Amino acid sequence: MAWWQFRRRSGDGKDITTADNTRQRSLMGRLFLRDVPYVLPKDMGEINRLDFQHYMMRSALRGNYAAPIGTPDTILDVGSGTGRWAIEMAMLFPRASVVGIDVAAPQPDKSAAGAVAQPANYQFVAGNILEGLPFPDGSFSYVHQRYMIGAIPRDQWPHTVAELVRVTRHGGWVELVEAGTSQGGGAALATVDGWVASVLARRGLDIYLGSHLREFLEGAGASTITVREVNLPLGAYGGRIGTLVESDYFAAVDAMRAPVIALGMATEDEYERAAQAARQEVQLGRCVFPVYVVYGQRP
Repeated sequence: MAWWQFRRRSGDGKDITTADNTRQRSLMGRLFLRDVPYVLPKDMGEINRLDFQHYMMRSALRGNYAAPIGTPDTILDVGSGTGRWAIEMAMLFPRASVVGIDVAAPQPDKSAAGAVAQPANYQFVAGNILEGLPFPDGSFSYVHQRYMIGAIPRDQWPHTVAELVRVTRHGGWVELVEAGTSQGGGAALATVDGWVASVLARRGLDIYLGSHLREFLEGAGASTITVREVNLPLGAYGGRIGTLVESDYFAAVDAMRAPVIALGMATEDEYERAAQAARQEVQLGRCVFPVYVVYGQRP
């Protein structure tokens, strides 16, 4: 049962169809995709968060990729979101053909601060990884997928990763980047993370799946697999990176407010109190936010 069928209030429940025929529904002032498992909003607020998250990840991981890709001539970004990662890769490798694929066309921030020109070697293709990738076998020398735990049901991960490997050429690389949940906090952080995990579970999604990425790559036949678990500092104690991670974490917490409340897991007051208490735990403690970076090669 969809979460918008719970606890509707004035203005909620309105259906919207965008110019590219993407169906959305409003909930507590946010827009969510219909017809797919994806749980986070799909609106300008989330676009700005995703762009911020991209810069955070690039800074925290010291680059846009970890696999030893050399100089790829074809790059695919699955679940490309706003397109920032793919566009930067197209600029970094100007002789490569770079493709971003997502269920909805990117709607980047067009403000003076957020605008970015799309290089000629980048293109967007509409598609849903859950329905298979619309590319022949071995089409790309490097395939990248990041932060799709909130979009791919657990039981579909083996098929999804097999698709990523299928469209990778022999000798090419597949790279997966996924987040875990906060560690080192107290009761409030555990409560908020538990609500988020429960929302995901309603759609067959598993927030704790990041540590299993190696298994999926192995099952898909990849070799030369490398696993990196990077514990990012969550909070100001970690300096600039810790502050960026904290900002992104609580922006995501705010984005999950509507589905948690709509499903009756918490009232608005309860959610706000827990979120504020979680902020205090982060400010007073030494929490970390794990990120799993896993890459392998198609034999």
